[in-house]
Amino acid sequence: MNFQGQDPEGSKPAGPRVEDDLERPLRAVKAISHRRLPAALPFAIAGILVVSSVAFGATVVRNLVTPTSSATPVVVGDDPTDAPTDAPTLVPTPTPTPVVTVAPVVTPAPTLGTLTLTGAISGQKVALAWSRYQGDNFGYYKIIRSVEATPTWPLGAGDTLVAATTDIETVSWADPSAPRSKTLFYAVFAVTAEDTGYQVLAASNVVSVTTPAPTPAPTVNCTSLSLKAVLQSPTASTGGVLPANNGGSGYSIKLSWSKYRCSNFQWYGVQMSQSGTPVLKLGDIPNAYYVDNINALSWTDTEVQSGQTYYFRAYAFTEASLGATDGVRPACYATTILAISNVVKVVVP
Repeated sequence: MNFQGQDPEGSKPAGPRVEDDLERPLRAVKAISHRRLPAALPFAIAGILVVSSVAFGATVVRNLVTPTSSATPVVVGDDPTDAPTDAPTLVPTPTPTPVVTVAPVVTPAPTLGTLTLTGAISGQKVALAWSRYQGDNFGYYKIIRSVEATPTWPLGAGDTLVAATTDIETVSWADPSAPRSKTLFYAVFAVTAEDTGYQVLAASNVVSVTTPAPTPAPTVNCTSLSLKAVLQSPTASTGGVLPANNGGSGYSIKLSWSKYRCSNFQWYGVQMSQSGTPVLKLGDIPNAYYVDNINALSWTDTEVQSGQTYYFRAYAFTEASLGATDGVRPACYATTILAISNVVKVVVP
């Protein structure tokens, strides 16, 4: 229906008529024309809003006037006597599950047994003694020497394994190689051998021992021998004295000398003279006798005569190339004299 166009000719009604709500001609107002919305449009809009409210669960609140401070708000669509049903539902925050940390199971270390250790100086050694191990799985006793006050097994700094034994009944030992003039510390450990190494079963207390200064070596005189002579009567029955075989005197002279201790020593020689001090001349020495045994420290001259005076002197020789005849070698063949003794004088009655 055209609300703005003019009615066609011949369409006017014969007389005046009453306008209704369905059809109304427009009237010009100050030369401005407008359309009048159909009267049913507000109802259509209101219906759409109601359907939307029902469909989406929305609550429409219309505030027609500014409420006073004592006014009570009314929620459209809910019973005022009931608690609001459109309040937002609070979703509780989930409580996190606590993470439980399980501590590792720690196997406690086995309690070590104890050994009682004592130590003392014995001569030039350190003598140790300890109590017997009383447990199971015995493998070794380990004896540790240290320059530190805390010897350990396995070895620590300054520690030395000086002995070990698999005999559980061996409970003493002497250290022959302990350094002199030092304070040393000792401990004994009972251990067992496992695939992963040694395990200590028992440990002793620590003992400290101060070793003495080394004993100085005795002074050895390598340049002389000390000689003695004893006249034996015909009735003497001393061992090794032979009867006189000339002169018929029956006397003998036993000579003895100190032991020669220096290097390269090979044999002793004894020289005799009847005209004063024997003078050794290599290659021309009468009345010289050789003693082949380096441990022999005496020799007896049985060929002395009555009424005669004898002078004796002993020598230490070295000469590897000399040959022996009946165990006696002439001293004149010696090439090196190591030591010469004093001279002794004997008068035969």
